[in-house]
Amino acid sequence: ILIAPHAFSDGCHSGQGFFIFSDYYQHLKQTLNFIYERDFSNILWIVRPHPTSDEYGELGIVEDLLKKFKRKNIILCPPNLKTSALVNICDHVITGRGTIGLEFACKGKYPITAGKSIYGEFGFSKISNNKKEYFKSISEIIKIPKLKEKQTNMAKKVLFYLENMKTFRNSQI
Repeated sequence: ILIAPHAFSDGCHSGQGFFIFSDYYQHLKQTLNFIYERDFSNILWIVRPHPTSDEYGELGIVEDLLKKFKRKNIILCPPNLKTSALVNICDHVITGRGTIGLEFACKGKYPITAGKSIYGEFGFSKISNNKKEYFKSISEIIKIPKLKEKQTNMAKKVLFYLENMKTFRNSQI
C-alpha cells in the first residue's frame, strides 16, 4: 500500500472542501500511528514524500517522522521509484486528496482519501467523512476490491478532462 502525503505547506482547508485532519502533517502522522499500533504485518506500507518536498524546503520531514514508527513493513519509498511503477506494484493508495489517487483509479485501484478531492464525487474513490470512516477503510484495506470497469473508465475520463483543462487554461494566458 502506498501512503502518499501532500506537501505539508499546501493549504488543506482551502479550495476543495472538507478535510478530516487539522493539516497534512497530522494526516501522515496519525495514519502512520494507526498502522503502527495495529501491526499490519501482512502488508508492506510504502511512504513516498511529495515530489515537491525539495522545492518547498520539506526534505527530511517524512524521513524523520518515519523514525518514530520503526517496523520492517513500514518503509520509505526508494527515491528513484517513479509514480508509474508505484501505481503498477501497489494495490491501493492512501492520500489526503492528492491526484495520485486519480492515477491509481485509472489502473482500477481504489484510492482512500481523507477528505474531498477534485475527483471525489465520481464514485471511484473511498472518501472519508470523518476519522472513524477513514481508519475503518485502512483496517479493511485488504478487503477492498478492484474498481469495476465502469469506475476505471470514469477515472480515465476525469483525468483526461483535468489534464486538458489545465492545458487549455495555460494556453489562454
